[in-house]
Amino acid sequence: MNVTGRLRRIVLLLVAAGLIAAVALLAVYGNGEQSQPIAFNHKKHFENNVSCAVCHQFYDKSAKAGIPGVEICKRCHEDVVYVSSEKSKLLKYVNAREEIPWQQVHYVPLHVLFSHKRHVVAGKLECSQCHGDVAQVVAPITKPAVKLDMDGCIECHRTAYENPNECLMCHR
Repeated sequence: MNVTGRLRRIVLLLVAAGLIAAVALLAVYGNGEQSQPIAFNHKKHFENNVSCAVCHQFYDKSAKAGIPGVEICKRCHEDVVYVSSEKSKLLKYVNAREEIPWQQVHYVPLHVLFSHKRHVVAGKLECSQCHGDVAQVVAPITKPAVKLDMDGCIECHRTAYENPNECLMCHR
């Protein structure tokens, strides 16, 4: 086989490997936008004085903020008198004693150490600094409002730490 034939094969193998990697990433992380089972309205909940901590119980206690289970929603919505298609959807999950299949929107790569507690308690960050102005969001969150990437993290850490480039602070 000549050099051109070998080069052609190498290029085809690289393209195939790239496509396989792209398909694998889409399978794991989705296309960047998720549909949600219920049209959750953050703004309406904020207007009714429901704090982040009611639904995201662990945001200041653990590495993960937590996603509300059906029991949390049921506390307020089971007896509230109003009619909507979204309440009907919620009550189907309540009556079936099934969890709401919320779709994860924010992903942290496995090699990154991230703790909500550390950022909220020690770093004194407001939710909006990373998640945008959630209090004004009327449609379900289907994709991150703010791009959460290394550049954004470094920019924030640059103001908070003497050595923001200390890799082991955030990476395994």
